[in-house]
Amino acid sequence: MKVAADGESTPGILFTYRLGYVSGAGEAVTEKLVPLYVTSEGEVGTKKPEFVDTLPPGEVGPTPVLEQLASTAEELHSIAEMEAWEQVESFAEEAREEREREVEIKREHAEQHFEEEISEWEERLETYRQQDEQGKDMSAPIGNAKRELESLRRERDEELARLDEEKHVTPEEPKLVTASLVVDSHPGER
Repeated sequence: MKVAADGESTPGILFTYRLGYVSGAGEAVTEKLVPLYVTSEGEVGTKKPEFVDTLPPGEVGPTPVLEQLASTAEELHSIAEMEAWEQVESFAEEAREEREREVEIKREHAEQHFEEEISEWEERLETYRQQDEQGKDMSAPIGNAKRELESLRRERDEELARLDEEKHVTPEEPKLVTASLVVDSHPGER
């Protein structure tokens, strides 16, 4: 249980949610922890109250305030969970933009890499063809160069398709990490 500083809105429950996102390839993109404070009146916000103390369970006895919080905990949790979904959706756009920037950099590097490799093999193929036209038997190197070009083009297409898939960001269900009861700093009123 947390004890809030004077002037903070109490009593309430501080929920901490993990908001995460996965790429279209199923990889974790990013995650963050978001505090959601819900007052006993059902008001919710992302600002944590200022705390002056933490009380271990052994030091806390039953009081009307705690009984009221316990009786409404499920309802307050539902309010926090709805807000967590709002937060995950609003943060999703930021995560998407960040992911698109990352994927665009990877895409540029991949395109440059494959362009250089393909260009090199096309030059080799042209050299082999010229040697073949001059009467040298270049059928094996020509066949090898064609296979290598075909393989590189296929790899390039697969990599670009994989990067397109990686670009998509999907929010995961918010996960409740912690919940703390928050009371005021006046022990007689707890």
